[in-house]
Amino acid sequence: MTYTEKNKIINIDNADRREDAIQQIVDVLTDGGIVAMPTDTVYGFCCHYENEDAKEKIAKIKQQPKNKPFQTLVGSISEAEKLCGALPKTASKLARSFWPGALTIIVNKEKGTIGLRLPADQDICAVTKKLQSPLSATSINIHGCEPLNNREEIVKQFGNDVDLIVVNNKESKPIPSTVVKVENEKLTILREGSIDKDTITNIAKTCFLFYFEQKSFRAIFAAIILNNMNGGLLGSSKTIVLTPEISMPANTLPKSAETTLTEMGYKLTLPKIKPTNLTDIDTADYIFTFSDNAFNEIVNTSPWQKDGIIKVPIKKSEIPKPSIDGFGIGPGYKEDIIYLEKEIWKIHQKIKKKI
Repeated sequence: MTYTEKNKIINIDNADRREDAIQQIVDVLTDGGIVAMPTDTVYGFCCHYENEDAKEKIAKIKQQPKNKPFQTLVGSISEAEKLCGALPKTASKLARSFWPGALTIIVNKEKGTIGLRLPADQDICAVTKKLQSPLSATSINIHGCEPLNNREEIVKQFGNDVDLIVVNNKESKPIPSTVVKVENEKLTILREGSIDKDTITNIAKTCFLFYFEQKSFRAIFAAIILNNMNGGLLGSSKTIVLTPEISMPANTLPKSAETTLTEMGYKLTLPKIKPTNLTDIDTADYIFTFSDNAFNEIVNTSPWQKDGIIKVPIKKSEIPKPSIDGFGIGPGYKEDIIYLEKEIWKIHQKIKKKI
């Protein structure tokens, strides 16, 4: 282990036993010390989340206002929710999309606000796990100056102010995290960092997911019908159709189906068709399923989404014959579209007040 009391430097990648290095960091933090260490973004001053004296010392080192908040580094989403309660829906979507990663999410807590981030750094996560506590962190710099991200400069300028300096053999990243605030489901981007604004806003859009566990056009029809109701219910939202087996080129329908939809007055704004994936399921606001099997699949993989699943009832007695997999193949699929219209309209009336 490369560690000396004189310069208080430990190279975690050169440690004979990484566990010993992690323990050294945890011991310093537990004793109320300040550690300068790399993250998946820039280097940071870190201390125990519950140690107010250490935070005050860091603020003094940085010459920053005492009321300027610290970032809170957590080891999991569940740990974040212990600090602020259940994350708002928009914040939860962003967390499930970008954590672990370079996104800081500011949300309300019982008193004031808190900026949360789950870093994509195995050393930081190992420290929080062994410490059994989040970390309070902030960039290494004098308030108002650019953050330092060079280990030599950090040692030279702040070596006497901290209790331990951690370095590694990885190439440092000079770009800080993107910082957003979510309040009453309203998203505000406070700082654009390594995750750009367009990527953030696209994920934050209300997402309607149509999930069919077998190949079928029914989910696509339902998405088109919903999108056309009420002059375009979805507005700036997005629609996605997930299916494990797509038997046609992406974003296409049989010509007869397109003709029927057009004749019935539908604008053919086709949804994005994608293979089944957990990220889209986790971040959807509304999930439409068409069978008990599909419903159960979603609940089993993403149980927290149970209340957001909408079962579209399919009564086989009302589906015209002949059929394939219970799906009518009447002239241009018209009978099926008419049936889906009735069911989607009922759902539309329930959800439009929430959008």
